[in-house]
Amino acid sequence: MRRSRKKSTNCQKRRFKQKETKKDSRAQMYHSMRRFKERYGRKLEKNEYREMCLMIKGEQSEFIFKQTCTRILHRLIFSEVYVYVVYDKSRGEIATFLTEEMVEELLEGYEAEEKAVMEGEPASTFRFLPKKLDVFSLDIEED
Repeated sequence: MRRSRKKSTNCQKRRFKQKETKKDSRAQMYHSMRRFKERYGRKLEKNEYREMCLMIKGEQSEFIFKQTCTRILHRLIFSEVYVYVVYDKSRGEIATFLTEEMVEELLEGYEAEEKAVMEGEPASTFRFLPKKLDVFSLDIEED
């Protein structure tokens, strides 16, 4: 005799988060190591990566701002260079590395959005618009 299985709804599926595997964690580590090499010009070893994670956990880094509930931007000194790190609090690992220019652009975007919200405009669906795109200077032709 077959037992009928109750089908789960989307609501029930969303309630239970999928367990993170070691593979997910390892993929994030290799992603951030590639970004470090791309943005800082040298290879990052696994032990150096772990050391940076411990520096953030041990509060030996400078908090810059909270990007989301789980992602936090930190600045730390590593090999006598300032390194900007997006730390994933839920996994306890580094999500990616940013350059100083990227951080400045990100902060300018957040400040502009915050100023607009304070002036009464609704918050945008995007966190910020990049400097390269100036939507206010676009000419829109009316019929």
